[in-house]
Amino acid sequence: MDRDVQQGSSAKAAETASAAPVFERFDTGVIQAALDPVERFLEVQAAYELLMEAAENGGGVLQADSRGRRKETGPKMRAKTLGEVLVERLVEEPEAVGTVWGDIVAQGCGVSVPMIERLFKAHAHHGRAETNKGMDAGLEMLLQGVEVGLVSQTTRSAAMVHLLTGWKDANEEYVVNVVIEHVTDEDREDATVMAAIGAVFCAGTRSPY
Repeated sequence: MDRDVQQGSSAKAAETASAAPVFERFDTGVIQAALDPVERFLEVQAAYELLMEAAENGGGVLQADSRGRRKETGPKMRAKTLGEVLVERLVEEPEAVGTVWGDIVAQGCGVSVPMIERLFKAHAHHGRAETNKGMDAGLEMLLQGVEVGLVSQTTRSAAMVHLLTGWKDANEEYVVNVVIEHVTDEDREDATVMAAIGAVFCAGTRSPY
């Protein structure tokens, strides 16, 4: 009788083993039963959907929680600031730079480096008909932004580098006699500002000292 029970158990175990082969996971070393082909297909399909949703959500990684609901982890798209939204208008309407800057000041929006570069481009486009007109307006805007506390030292330094070396068709006399006069001691602590000053004088005949 015991032998019959033992033989029956062995047969049942062999049947189970053949129905659900096992494999070892390389990441954990755990022995698990292999998934049914249909279950495996559904698992791969679900993983693919997670990746596609992650791409649509700005690179975040979507994972399933303990209840099977999806949750997002990892980096998310940063919401644009009001200032960034305001300067987007200048892509299509560079002539509106005065109005946009007035809105930025009125709303007290902090000015980032990309924002100041967009504002400068609009000034350059708006003042292209007259030498240094746009550059003069850009410098005036920068100084006002610093005065009212909207422009940080980091943004100011980047702006000075742009005024010194990045303004297309800038008049050398204007850069030397006007722009450099507004470079402060704090600006000079930035290596990129000093390199820009050096580039200005290397292109001409004057000495920065």
